[in-house]
Amino acid sequence: MDVKETLLEQQATIDRIETLKEELHHLSKFGLGLSETDLFPINSATKASLSTMHLLSHVIEDVLDGADPRQAFKQAFTL
Repeated sequence: MDVKETLLEQQATIDRIETLKEELHHLSKFGLGLSETDLFPINSATKASLSTMHLLSHVIEDVLDGADPRQAFKQAFTL
């Protein structure tokens, strides 16, 4: 494998991670938004999962923007 192929594979991986981040963010925001209405009640465990998904989407975004993974996780989850 040459350098160009390696770079293309790495960019494809980054693109898939970006898509994952966006999907986590949109799905969690949609679910949390529904939970605030009476149309679609969500139990506390599901709401906690959606909140965690939302935080993780921000961790992934921060890491893709250059943040240290451990620091981004600690900051998002205030550990």
